[in-house]
Amino acid sequence: MRSLYLSVVAILVMFSTAAGQDLLKQSDELFTKAYYNGGSQTHKAALDLTLKAIEAGDQSYDVYWRAARGCRSYAEEFKRENIMNESAWRPICVRYGRLGMQYGDKATKLNAQRVEGWLYYGLSVGNYADGVSMFTAVKEGLVNKTRQSFEKAYAIDKTYMWGAPLTALGRMWNILPWPLKDNKKALKYLREAQRLVPDNPEGQVYLGLVLLESGDEKDKAEAKVLLLKASKGKIPYFADWAKRELAKEN
Repeated sequence: MRSLYLSVVAILVMFSTAAGQDLLKQSDELFTKAYYNGGSQTHKAALDLTLKAIEAGDQSYDVYWRAARGCRSYAEEFKRENIMNESAWRPICVRYGRLGMQYGDKATKLNAQRVEGWLYYGLSVGNYADGVSMFTAVKEGLVNKTRQSFEKAYAIDKTYMWGAPLTALGRMWNILPWPLKDNKKALKYLREAQRLVPDNPEGQVYLGLVLLESGDEKDKAEAKVLLLKASKGKIPYFADWAKRELAKEN
């Protein structure tokens, strides 16, 4: 009887694992579609598939980092779509930013040697900070945790997701409030991103913004070249952002 019981359990685990893997595959497909074409509801659908895998019993590293990714991407895209309506997007950023941090933390505890958990933990803090304000996030002691998570992601695989650890570090140092803000560090990471992943419009926009802040004419000329490239890129959000910045300079 005990042998039969163990066999049944093994079969159930096998089917549960297979079902979970299928859900994660579907989630990845939706995330890729939404990354290039936008749509907060597509990101939400990708997140929901991952959460179903967790509900079905999947407690793996792979499910938790994807849950963190889903929370971050849904919150970020919802904010972009409703940017003129703060009362709509701030609660979403707070809720899903906090959830993304929790899932990212679980992922890093399961496997600290992989990049995804560290990256999406840090990015989720960014969403949370958008919702509560950067100053509140600083008061809550999240800056050092974010920096450390991005630095660990950078050390493991700096070019992951089109150089996301590089662009995240560069953007973080640029947007921190004074006296934490450090554009020298921002330039270091964003220039490295341009060298290693030159066709990423996100990195182009972020580097362009830092260069424009310097006020130097040479930097301004370089920024315009980068923004022009980003304006022709495949990601509408960054293409539109680049066009707005170029319009300000003309």
